[in-house]
Parts: sequence; structure tokens; C-alpha cells
Amino acid sequence: MDFGIQYSVRYRSERFKTDDLRLALQQAAERSAVPLSLAAMATAAGFLSFLPTDYKAISELGKIAGVGCSLPS
Repeated sequence: MDFGIQYSVRYRSERFKTDDLRLALQQAAERSAVPLSLAAMATAAGFLSFLPTDYKAISELGKIAGVGCSLPS
């Protein structure tokens, strides 16, 4: 959800700069790809840091939120 909001804000900024819808969408994607990728990696790393804990529920939360699916134990 957060990444969608960030992309929407970037698109809106690009749309104010140009009247061309396709160009605004393309520029929004190009200009937000690296920052959103970095944010996604940082978020995943934060959740994956829960893996070494002895608390099973927290460790599983790290697996699910860090990778986006449940991994076998």
C-alpha cells in the first residue's frame, strides 16, 4: 500500500509537469523505480532480522513479511 501511495504521488508530480498521460506514467515509473526498490529491500531486511529470535511467532512473522510468503521451517 505504501509503495502505491509513493508511486501515485510521483505520478501526480509528473502529471503536473506534462500534459501527456503516457509520458507522465512512464516518467513516474522510471523516477520511482530505484527509490521504491531500495525501500522494499530495506523493509524486507528489517523483517528478516526477526528470523534469529527464539520466539516462533515473531520468527514466522519475519519470514512471511520479509519474503512475502510462508517458507517451510
